[in-house]
Parts: sequence; structure tokens; C-alpha cells
Amino acid sequence: FVYDEFYATDWKMIESNAQLEDVRQRSNRTWVVFTFKPVSESLHPELMARIQDEFQLLKTFEGTVGEGTIYIYMAENPSG
Repeated sequence: FVYDEFYATDWKMIESNAQLEDVRQRSNRTWVVFTFKPVSESLHPELMARIQDEFQLLKTFEGTVGEGTIYIYMAENPSG
């Protein structure tokens, strides 16, 4: 929400493996940025498992609220 509304990025919100696959098919590299990991894992367990399996964790930034760490993942796409 913050990146879309406040920073006006053109980032896509991904909530399913199908949406992730669609994004990955259209680029050579996919970046994933998320926060509140326990909430993300609770709401989207299959998607989060896929990110853990197929993406490399590049960086974390400690959040200012509990569980608010920001995670940056990246994967080279097989079709790219």
C-alpha cells in the first residue's frame, strides 16, 4: 500500500502463486519486497513458501514496529 499510494511506484501486489508466475514470465528478474512476515505467511502460506524456495534473500531492514522487518528477495527467471 505504501509503495503504491505514497511513493506511486508501478510495483505489482502479488497475492498468489499464479500472479507471481505471471510477473516472472514477463521479465528476466523478479524482486519481492514485503514486511510483517508472520502476517504474510498466515495469509499466503503457499506463496511465501515458494518465495522461500525459489528466491534469494538479499537484504533485511529492521522495522520500527514489532515484526516490521522489511525483506528484499530476488530471483533470476528461468524464462529470461
